[in-house]
Amino acid sequence: MIGYQATYTKKDGSSREIRFVRTSEMPADWLEERVKGTGKKRTLKEGNELVWDIDNAGFRIFNWGTVQGDVKKFEFSLDTSTKA
Repeated sequence: MIGYQATYTKKDGSSREIRFVRTSEMPADWLEERVKGTGKKRTLKEGNELVWDIDNAGFRIFNWGTVQGDVKKFEFSLDTSTKA
């Protein structure tokens, strides 16, 4: 699958780098094991997207509107045998 690397501006004005996978591109069975809830789909502000933070092994809201520079793509293999 494809991973993404980006630098963005946090709410406090500082910069942060993140490596992530878009949840829309993740295996459905992997997501089902980790997503809990009522099945309601959360509504996010325009430009925000739920992603999987590769380095911190958790879901994050990524704001495409605060990206600094280019978002880079790379090949990534999700370890489906390990739960986060």
